[in-house]
Amino acid sequence: DESGVAMSFFSSSKKLSVALLIVIMEIGPALQPVSTNIRRATTYCKAAKNVASSTENDSRRKNRVCVCGSTNIDLITSQGPRFPRPGETISFNQFEQCFGGKGANQAVQAARCGAKTKMIAKVGDDNFGQAMTDNLKECGVDTSYVSVASGAPSGCALITVAENTNTIVIVPGANAKLSPEDIPIKQENDVLLCQMEVPVETSLEAMRQCSGIKIVNTAPIPSGGVPDSFLQAADIVCANEVELELMTSIPADTIISATHSAKALIAKKSLDHTVVVATLGSNGALIVGNYGPTIHIPAITDITVVDTTGAGDSFLGALAAFLAQNFPLVLAVFLANLTAALAVQRPTTQPSYPNVDELVISYPQVFASSSAVTGLVDFVGNQKEELGFSLDLNHFSSPGATTDVPNPKEDEVILRLNADGSLSSFSSPP
Repeated sequence: DESGVAMSFFSSSKKLSVALLIVIMEIGPALQPVSTNIRRATTYCKAAKNVASSTENDSRRKNRVCVCGSTNIDLITSQGPRFPRPGETISFNQFEQCFGGKGANQAVQAARCGAKTKMIAKVGDDNFGQAMTDNLKECGVDTSYVSVASGAPSGCALITVAENTNTIVIVPGANAKLSPEDIPIKQENDVLLCQMEVPVETSLEAMRQCSGIKIVNTAPIPSGGVPDSFLQAADIVCANEVELELMTSIPADTIISATHSAKALIAKKSLDHTVVVATLGSNGALIVGNYGPTIHIPAITDITVVDTTGAGDSFLGALAAFLAQNFPLVLAVFLANLTAALAVQRPTTQPSYPNVDELVISYPQVFASSSAVTGLVDFVGNQKEELGFSLDLNHFSSPGATTDVPNPKEDEVILRLNADGSLSSFSSPP
Protein backbone atom coordinates (compact mmCIF):
# COMPACT_ATOMS: atom_id res chain seq x y z
CA ASP A 1 0.00 0.00 0.00
CA GLU A 2 1.63 3.21 -1.24
CA SER A 3 0.26 5.53 1.44
CA GLY A 4 1.05 2.97 4.15
CA VAL A 5 4.67 2.78 3.05
CA ALA A 6 4.88 6.54 3.00
CA MET A 7 3.38 6.91 6.45
CA SER A 8 5.66 4.23 7.85
CA PHE A 9 8.74 5.84 6.33
CA PHE A 10 7.96 9.31 7.63
CA SER A 11 6.53 8.31 11.01
CA SER A 12 9.78 9.29 12.73
CA SER A 13 10.39 12.66 11.13
CA LYS A 14 12.78 13.83 13.83
CA LYS A 15 15.21 11.00 13.09
CA LEU A 16 14.95 11.61 9.34
CA SER A 17 15.45 15.34 9.89
CA VAL A 18 18.70 14.61 11.70
CA ALA A 19 19.84 12.29 8.91
CA LEU A 20 19.01 14.83 6.23
CA LEU A 21 20.70 17.66 8.11
CA ILE A 22 23.84 15.59 8.38
CA VAL A 23 23.80 14.99 4.63
CA ILE A 24 22.95 18.49 3.41
CA MET A 25 25.11 20.52 5.81
CA GLU A 26 28.74 20.25 6.90
CA ILE A 27 29.12 18.20 10.06
CA GLY A 28 31.61 17.94 12.92
CA PRO A 29 34.98 19.64 12.59
CA ALA A 30 34.08 20.81 9.10
CA LEU A 31 31.66 23.24 10.69
CA GLN A 32 34.34 24.97 12.72
CA PRO A 33 35.84 27.12 9.93
CA VAL A 34 32.43 28.43 8.82
CA SER A 35 32.92 32.05 7.82
CA THR A 36 32.08 34.97 10.07
CA ASN A 37 29.41 36.09 7.60
CA ILE A 38 27.61 32.77 7.83
CA ARG A 39 27.77 32.76 11.62
CA ARG A 40 26.36 36.27 11.68
CA ALA A 41 23.60 35.33 9.24
CA THR A 42 22.57 32.24 11.15
CA THR A 43 22.56 34.29 14.35
CA TYR A 44 19.36 35.88 13.02
CA CYS A 45 17.68 32.55 13.71
CA LYS A 46 18.68 32.73 17.37
CA ALA A 47 16.85 36.03 17.66
CA ALA A 48 13.51 34.26 17.30
CA LYS A 49 12.33 33.82 20.88
CA ASN A 50 9.37 31.84 19.57
CA VAL A 51 11.46 28.82 18.58
CA ALA A 52 10.00 26.91 21.51
CA SER A 53 6.44 27.74 20.53
CA SER A 54 7.25 26.78 16.94
CA THR A 55 8.33 23.37 18.13
CA GLU A 56 5.12 23.01 20.09
CA ASN A 57 3.14 23.90 16.96
CA ASP A 58 5.09 21.31 14.98
CA SER A 59 4.27 18.60 17.52
CA ARG A 60 0.58 19.23 16.94
CA ARG A 61 0.77 18.76 13.17
CA LYS A 62 -1.03 15.58 12.23
CA ASN A 63 -0.04 15.18 8.58
CA ARG A 64 -3.23 16.80 7.22
CA VAL A 65 -3.17 18.74 3.94
CA CYS A 66 -6.14 20.47 2.33
CA VAL A 67 -6.04 21.78 -1.24
CA CYS A 68 -8.61 24.32 -2.40
CA GLY A 69 -8.22 24.56 -6.13
CA SER A 70 -8.80 23.47 -9.68
CA THR A 71 -9.29 20.17 -11.45
CA ASN A 72 -8.72 20.00 -15.21
CA ILE A 73 -8.41 17.63 -18.09
CA ASP A 74 -5.00 18.25 -19.70
CA LEU A 75 -4.84 17.97 -23.48
CA ILE A 76 -1.12 17.73 -24.25
CA THR A 77 0.74 17.95 -27.56
CA SER A 78 4.44 17.14 -27.55
CA GLN A 79 7.38 15.87 -29.59
CA GLY A 80 7.35 18.79 -32.00
CA PRO A 81 10.27 20.77 -33.42
CA ARG A 82 9.43 24.07 -31.69
CA PHE A 83 6.54 26.30 -30.66
CA PRO A 84 4.48 27.65 -33.57
CA ARG A 85 4.56 31.35 -34.27
CA PRO A 86 1.23 33.26 -34.37
CA GLY A 87 -0.66 32.19 -37.47
CA GLU A 88 1.58 29.19 -38.09
CA THR A 89 0.60 25.51 -38.07
CA ILE A 90 3.18 22.94 -36.93
CA SER A 91 2.87 19.16 -36.81
CA PHE A 92 3.65 17.44 -33.49
CA ASN A 93 4.07 13.69 -33.07
CA GLN A 94 2.25 12.95 -29.82
CA PHE A 95 -1.06 13.75 -28.13
CA GLU A 96 -2.08 12.73 -24.60
CA GLN A 97 -5.07 13.29 -22.40
CA CYS A 98 -4.26 13.43 -18.68
CA PHE A 99 -5.74 14.54 -15.40
CA GLY A 100 -4.50 17.92 -14.24
CA GLY A 101 -5.38 21.28 -12.76
CA LYS A 102 -3.02 22.98 -10.34
CA GLY A 103 -5.13 22.06 -7.34
CA ALA A 104 -5.56 18.42 -8.31
CA ASN A 105 -1.88 18.12 -9.22
CA GLN A 106 -0.80 19.46 -5.84
CA ALA A 107 -3.25 17.22 -4.01
CA VAL A 108 -2.02 14.11 -5.81
CA GLN A 109 1.63 14.92 -5.09
CA ALA A 110 0.89 15.64 -1.42
CA ALA A 111 -0.87 12.28 -1.11
CA ARG A 112 2.01 10.47 -2.80
CA CYS A 113 4.39 12.09 -0.31
CA GLY A 114 2.42 10.51 2.52
CA ALA A 115 0.06 13.29 3.61
CA LYS A 116 -3.60 12.72 4.51
CA THR A 117 -4.90 14.92 1.71
CA LYS A 118 -8.37 16.24 0.96
CA MET A 119 -9.54 18.51 -1.84
CA ILE A 120 -12.14 21.25 -2.14
CA ALA A 121 -13.11 21.59 -5.81
CA LYS A 122 -15.83 21.71 -8.49
CA VAL A 123 -15.95 19.36 -11.45
CA GLY A 124 -18.05 19.56 -14.57
CA ASP A 125 -21.40 17.96 -15.18
CA ASP A 126 -19.88 15.61 -17.76
CA ASN A 127 -17.90 12.41 -18.15
CA PHE A 128 -14.65 14.26 -17.49
CA GLY A 129 -15.95 15.42 -14.10
CA GLN A 130 -16.69 11.90 -12.89
CA ALA A 131 -13.38 10.63 -14.25
CA MET A 132 -11.46 13.38 -12.44
CA THR A 133 -13.19 12.58 -9.15
CA ASP A 134 -12.47 8.87 -9.54
CA ASN A 135 -8.83 9.63 -10.33
CA LEU A 136 -8.41 11.69 -7.16
CA LYS A 137 -9.85 8.85 -5.10
CA GLU A 138 -7.53 6.33 -6.75
CA CYS A 139 -4.58 8.60 -5.91
CA GLY A 140 -5.52 8.60 -2.22
CA VAL A 141 -7.17 12.04 -2.07
CA ASP A 142 -10.31 12.53 0.03
CA THR A 143 -13.01 13.88 -2.32
CA SER A 144 -15.71 14.54 0.28
CA TYR A 145 -15.70 18.23 -0.70
CA VAL A 146 -15.48 17.75 -4.48
CA SER A 147 -18.88 18.63 -5.93
CA VAL A 148 -20.47 18.85 -9.40
CA ALA A 149 -21.28 22.21 -11.02
CA SER A 150 -24.63 21.57 -12.66
CA GLY A 151 -24.65 22.45 -16.36
CA ALA A 152 -20.98 23.48 -16.43
CA PRO A 153 -18.21 21.77 -18.40
CA SER A 154 -15.10 20.48 -16.71
CA GLY A 155 -12.00 22.65 -16.65
CA CYS A 156 -9.53 22.10 -19.46
CA ALA A 157 -5.84 22.89 -20.02
CA LEU A 158 -4.34 23.01 -23.54
CA ILE A 159 -0.64 22.24 -23.15
CA THR A 160 2.11 22.38 -25.74
CA VAL A 161 5.51 20.91 -24.84
CA ALA A 162 8.58 21.87 -26.89
CA GLU A 163 12.14 23.13 -26.45
CA ASN A 164 12.36 21.72 -22.89
CA THR A 165 9.52 23.95 -21.68
CA ASN A 166 5.79 24.39 -22.18
CA THR A 167 2.93 26.78 -22.80
CA ILE A 168 -0.48 26.35 -21.18
CA VAL A 169 -3.92 27.82 -21.97
CA ILE A 170 -6.59 27.31 -19.28
CA VAL A 171 -10.36 27.13 -19.80
CA PRO A 172 -11.77 27.30 -16.22
CA GLY A 173 -15.18 25.66 -16.76
CA ALA A 174 -16.51 24.32 -13.46
CA ASN A 175 -13.53 25.71 -11.54
CA ALA A 176 -15.01 29.19 -11.88
CA LYS A 177 -18.15 27.94 -10.09
CA LEU A 178 -16.33 27.07 -6.85
CA SER A 179 -17.77 29.57 -4.38
CA PRO A 180 -17.24 30.58 -0.74
CA GLU A 181 -20.39 28.62 0.11
CA ASP A 182 -18.56 25.43 -0.94
CA ILE A 183 -15.94 25.89 1.79
CA PRO A 184 -16.60 23.75 4.87
CA ILE A 185 -16.65 25.67 8.16
CA LYS A 186 -13.81 25.44 10.68
CA GLN A 187 -11.68 22.83 8.98
CA GLU A 188 -8.78 21.44 11.01
CA ASN A 189 -5.73 21.16 8.75
CA ASP A 190 -1.98 21.39 9.13
CA VAL A 191 -1.37 22.93 5.70
CA LEU A 192 -3.77 24.61 3.26
CA LEU A 193 -2.81 25.11 -0.40
CA CYS A 194 -4.54 27.68 -2.65
CA GLN A 195 -3.87 28.84 -6.22
CA MET A 196 -5.26 31.35 -8.74
CA GLU A 197 -7.34 28.93 -10.85
CA VAL A 198 -10.49 29.32 -8.73
CA PRO A 199 -12.17 32.58 -7.64
CA VAL A 200 -10.04 34.57 -5.21
CA GLU A 201 -12.93 35.13 -2.82
CA THR A 202 -13.27 31.35 -2.50
CA SER A 203 -9.60 30.95 -1.63
CA LEU A 204 -9.86 33.76 0.92
CA GLU A 205 -12.80 32.01 2.57
CA ALA A 206 -10.81 28.78 2.66
CA MET A 207 -7.96 30.60 4.41
CA ARG A 208 -10.42 32.05 6.91
CA GLN A 209 -12.01 28.68 7.67
CA CYS A 210 -8.98 26.37 7.58
CA SER A 211 -6.41 26.16 10.32
CA GLY A 212 -2.70 25.49 9.80
CA ILE A 213 0.01 26.90 7.56
CA LYS A 214 -1.47 28.69 4.56
CA ILE A 215 0.43 28.46 1.27
CA VAL A 216 -0.67 30.45 -1.78
CA ASN A 217 0.60 29.77 -5.27
CA THR A 218 0.50 32.89 -7.47
CA ALA A 219 -0.15 30.99 -10.70
CA PRO A 220 -1.67 31.73 -13.05
CA ILE A 221 -1.46 35.50 -12.52
CA PRO A 222 -4.74 37.08 -13.70
CA SER A 223 -4.79 40.08 -16.04
CA GLY A 224 -5.54 42.41 -13.13
CA GLY A 225 -2.68 41.06 -11.03
CA VAL A 226 -2.69 39.12 -7.78
CA PRO A 227 -4.89 40.83 -5.16
CA ASP A 228 -3.04 42.09 -2.09
CA SER A 229 -5.60 40.36 0.16
CA PHE A 230 -4.71 36.98 -1.36
CA LEU A 231 -1.01 37.45 -0.59
CA GLN A 232 -1.52 38.98 2.83
CA ALA A 233 -3.68 36.08 4.02
CA ALA A 234 -0.83 33.63 3.45
CA ASP A 235 2.00 32.35 5.61
CA ILE A 236 3.98 31.28 2.53
CA VAL A 237 3.76 32.79 -0.96
CA CYS A 238 5.20 30.50 -3.63
CA ALA A 239 6.03 32.07 -7.00
CA ASN A 240 8.31 31.26 -9.90
CA GLU A 241 10.69 33.70 -11.56
CA VAL A 242 8.15 34.88 -14.15
CA GLU A 243 5.46 35.50 -11.54
CA LEU A 244 7.88 37.39 -9.29
CA GLU A 245 8.81 39.71 -12.13
CA LEU A 246 5.16 40.28 -13.07
CA MET A 247 4.32 41.23 -9.48
CA THR A 248 7.32 43.48 -8.82
CA SER A 249 8.63 44.59 -12.27
CA ILE A 250 12.04 43.36 -11.07
CA PRO A 251 13.63 40.56 -13.12
CA ALA A 252 14.11 37.33 -11.19
CA ASP A 253 16.22 35.38 -13.66
CA THR A 254 19.26 35.08 -11.37
CA ILE A 255 19.60 34.17 -7.71
CA ILE A 256 20.59 37.72 -6.78
CA SER A 257 17.82 39.40 -8.79
CA ALA A 258 15.24 36.90 -7.51
CA THR A 259 16.27 37.75 -3.96
CA HIS A 260 15.71 41.44 -4.66
CA SER A 261 12.41 40.70 -6.37
CA ALA A 262 11.15 38.61 -3.45
CA LYS A 263 12.23 41.29 -0.96
CA ALA A 264 10.46 43.91 -3.07
CA LEU A 265 7.27 41.82 -3.09
CA ILE A 266 7.37 41.59 0.70
CA ALA A 267 7.83 45.35 1.00
CA LYS A 268 5.40 46.35 -1.75
CA LYS A 269 2.55 44.16 -0.50
CA SER A 270 3.23 44.66 3.25
CA LEU A 271 3.96 40.96 3.74
CA ASP A 272 5.84 41.55 6.99
CA HIS A 273 5.15 38.10 8.41
CA THR A 274 4.98 36.15 5.16
CA VAL A 275 7.74 34.00 3.70
CA VAL A 276 8.36 33.95 -0.07
CA VAL A 277 9.49 30.62 -1.53
CA ALA A 278 10.71 31.30 -5.07
CA THR A 279 11.07 28.42 -7.52
CA LEU A 280 13.68 29.34 -10.12
CA GLY A 281 13.95 26.33 -12.43
CA SER A 282 17.60 25.65 -13.15
CA ASN A 283 18.56 28.15 -10.44
CA GLY A 284 16.90 26.09 -7.72
CA ALA A 285 14.76 27.63 -5.00
CA LEU A 286 14.97 30.53 -2.55
CA ILE A 287 13.50 31.10 0.90
CA VAL A 288 13.15 34.81 1.59
CA GLY A 289 11.58 36.56 4.57
CA ASN A 290 11.77 39.80 6.51
CA TYR A 291 13.62 37.95 9.23
CA GLY A 292 16.35 35.35 9.12
CA PRO A 293 18.84 34.65 6.33
CA THR A 294 17.94 34.14 2.69
CA ILE A 295 18.46 30.46 1.89
CA HIS A 296 19.29 29.17 -1.59
CA ILE A 297 18.65 25.51 -2.41
CA PRO A 298 20.37 24.70 -5.74
CA ALA A 299 18.65 22.79 -8.50
CA ILE A 300 19.37 19.09 -8.91
CA THR A 301 21.94 18.72 -11.70
CA ASP A 302 22.93 15.87 -14.01
CA ILE A 303 19.36 14.99 -14.93
CA THR A 304 17.65 14.74 -18.30
CA VAL A 305 14.67 17.08 -18.41
CA VAL A 306 11.79 15.46 -20.33
CA ASP A 307 8.78 17.61 -19.44
CA THR A 308 8.53 20.56 -17.04
CA THR A 309 4.71 20.61 -17.11
CA GLY A 310 3.38 20.51 -13.55
CA ALA A 311 6.83 20.67 -11.95
CA GLY A 312 5.79 23.64 -9.82
CA ASP A 313 2.72 21.74 -8.64
CA SER A 314 4.88 18.75 -7.74
CA PHE A 315 7.11 21.05 -5.69
CA LEU A 316 4.14 22.63 -3.90
CA GLY A 317 2.37 19.36 -3.12
CA ALA A 318 5.57 17.91 -1.69
CA LEU A 319 6.28 21.10 0.27
CA ALA A 320 2.83 20.96 1.87
CA ALA A 321 3.18 17.27 2.69
CA PHE A 322 6.59 17.58 4.35
CA LEU A 323 5.55 20.65 6.33
CA ALA A 324 2.49 18.73 7.54
CA GLN A 325 4.86 15.96 8.64
CA ASN A 326 6.79 18.34 10.94
CA PHE A 327 9.81 18.98 8.76
CA PRO A 328 11.38 22.43 9.24
CA LEU A 329 10.83 24.78 6.31
CA VAL A 330 14.35 24.49 4.85
CA LEU A 331 14.22 20.68 4.88
CA ALA A 332 10.71 20.71 3.40
CA VAL A 333 11.90 22.91 0.52
CA PHE A 334 14.97 20.70 0.08
CA LEU A 335 12.76 17.58 -0.19
CA ALA A 336 10.27 19.35 -2.47
CA ASN A 337 13.18 20.23 -4.75
CA LEU A 338 14.16 16.54 -4.95
CA THR A 339 10.56 15.57 -5.67
CA ALA A 340 10.11 18.04 -8.54
CA ALA A 341 13.49 17.04 -10.00
CA LEU A 342 12.22 13.48 -10.34
CA ALA A 343 8.94 14.64 -11.90
CA VAL A 344 10.59 16.60 -14.73
CA GLN A 345 12.46 13.49 -15.86
CA ARG A 346 9.16 11.92 -16.95
CA PRO A 347 6.42 13.00 -19.36
CA THR A 348 3.08 14.61 -18.47
CA THR A 349 1.85 15.82 -15.09
CA GLN A 350 0.31 13.58 -12.42
CA PRO A 351 1.69 10.30 -13.85
CA SER A 352 5.18 11.76 -13.45
CA TYR A 353 4.80 12.51 -9.74
CA PRO A 354 6.94 10.28 -7.51
CA ASN A 355 5.95 8.62 -4.26
CA VAL A 356 8.13 8.28 -1.17
CA ASP A 357 9.58 4.92 -2.22
CA GLU A 358 10.83 6.46 -5.47
CA LEU A 359 12.46 9.33 -3.58
CA VAL A 360 14.35 6.89 -1.38
CA ILE A 361 15.48 4.76 -4.33
CA SER A 362 16.49 7.76 -6.46
CA TYR A 363 18.46 9.61 -3.79
CA PRO A 364 20.27 6.98 -1.70
CA GLN A 365 22.93 9.54 -0.78
CA VAL A 366 20.25 11.44 1.14
CA PHE A 367 18.14 8.71 2.68
CA ALA A 368 20.63 5.84 3.19
CA SER A 369 22.56 7.79 5.84
CA SER A 370 21.91 5.79 8.99
CA SER A 371 25.61 4.94 9.39
CA ALA A 372 26.49 8.63 9.33
CA VAL A 373 24.15 9.30 12.24
CA THR A 374 26.20 7.22 14.69
CA GLY A 375 27.89 9.45 17.22
CA LEU A 376 26.64 12.67 15.62
CA VAL A 377 23.08 12.94 16.92
CA ASP A 378 24.19 14.69 20.11
CA PHE A 379 26.48 16.99 18.14
CA VAL A 380 23.68 18.08 15.81
CA GLY A 381 21.38 18.63 18.77
CA ASN A 382 23.97 20.78 20.52
CA GLN A 383 24.66 22.86 17.43
CA LYS A 384 21.03 23.26 16.38
CA GLU A 385 20.46 26.64 18.01
CA GLU A 386 23.90 28.10 17.25
CA LEU A 387 23.82 27.23 13.57
CA GLY A 388 20.09 27.69 13.00
CA PHE A 389 19.67 24.11 11.82
CA SER A 390 15.92 24.03 12.42
CA LEU A 391 15.19 27.09 10.26
CA ASP A 392 11.43 26.65 10.45
CA LEU A 393 8.75 29.05 9.24
CA ASN A 394 8.87 31.29 12.30
CA HIS A 395 12.57 31.95 11.79
CA PHE A 396 11.76 33.82 8.59
CA SER A 397 8.39 35.35 9.40
CA SER A 398 8.65 36.62 13.00
CA PRO A 399 10.99 39.17 14.61
CA GLY A 400 12.98 38.15 17.65
CA ALA A 401 12.54 39.75 21.03
CA THR A 402 16.22 40.59 21.34
CA THR A 403 17.45 43.95 20.07
CA ASP A 404 21.17 43.23 19.61
CA VAL A 405 20.85 41.11 16.46
CA PRO A 406 21.86 42.64 13.09
CA ASN A 407 19.02 43.47 10.73
CA PRO A 408 19.37 41.11 7.74
CA LYS A 409 17.92 43.75 5.42
CA GLU A 410 20.88 46.02 6.19
CA ASP A 411 23.61 43.38 6.22
CA GLU A 412 22.25 40.56 4.10
CA VAL A 413 23.95 37.26 3.43
CA ILE A 414 22.54 34.52 1.24
CA LEU A 415 23.27 31.03 2.54
CA ARG A 416 23.50 28.19 0.06
CA LEU A 417 23.02 24.48 0.60
CA ASN A 418 25.58 23.27 -1.91
CA ALA A 419 25.28 20.20 -4.09
CA ASP A 420 28.01 18.49 -2.03
CA GLY A 421 26.04 19.09 1.15
CA SER A 422 28.10 21.99 2.48
CA LEU A 423 26.76 25.27 3.81
CA SER A 424 28.37 28.38 2.38
CA SER A 425 27.92 32.07 1.74
CA PHE A 426 26.57 32.56 -1.77
CA SER A 427 27.10 36.33 -2.08
CA SER A 428 26.01 39.68 -0.72
CA PRO A 429 23.55 41.53 -2.95
CA PRO A 430 24.68 45.07 -3.79
